[in-house]
Amino acid sequence: MTTIENILIVGAGWVGRQTAARLARFGLNVWLSDKAAQVCSHAVDWMHELPTYDADPAWCERVRIASQLPELAAEVSAGELHIELVIESVPEQVSLKKRVLRELSSLFPAPTIIASNSSYFIPSMLSGFVTQPSRFAHLHFHVPVLEDSVVDIVGCAATDPQVIELLRELAVRIGQHPLLLRREHPGYIFNWLLQSMLRSALELVELD
Repeated sequence: MTTIENILIVGAGWVGRQTAARLARFGLNVWLSDKAAQVCSHAVDWMHELPTYDADPAWCERVRIASQLPELAAEVSAGELHIELVIESVPEQVSLKKRVLRELSSLFPAPTIIASNSSYFIPSMLSGFVTQPSRFAHLHFHVPVLEDSVVDIVGCAATDPQVIELLRELAVRIGQHPLLLRREHPGYIFNWLLQSMLRSALELVELD
């Protein structure tokens, strides 16, 4: 794999739909999936209400709804389409993420990259639920994804360095600055700094 062009996002909530929109706006093909079909429909409707770019007024047409993941996976397996990256963007619950990652990694075997959009869990907490964890890393977008300029990228001991590099190149392509964390740490870079600032602010308020 030399580049990422086709991406599946599982979880069409507020973060997932914004991530899909940002990726599509920068020319990538996106499939959006959610256990609740109406959530995907609402997400696509929301995208159609966003301002268009003069240079690419039909960007949202690059977002498709994947109603049945096994059918999509079968097309990939048959070589009928390509998906280089699958992003898990479900709520921040360990049990849910483990279940989703286990399913996704079985449906989409290597070399497809599996990424989690987790905001605080470190990758090694979840990598054991991904077959061939060398293709697993965390790709954490920050809300509002359409406007924010940074994204956290962090792997675990098992992560292939090429996976990190491909994710870094993707972040740059969509106009974001990749914050690469070489060693696992809760909250990664952005959220850990933000947490420290908020804690200091609260301490100052208490002193007032």
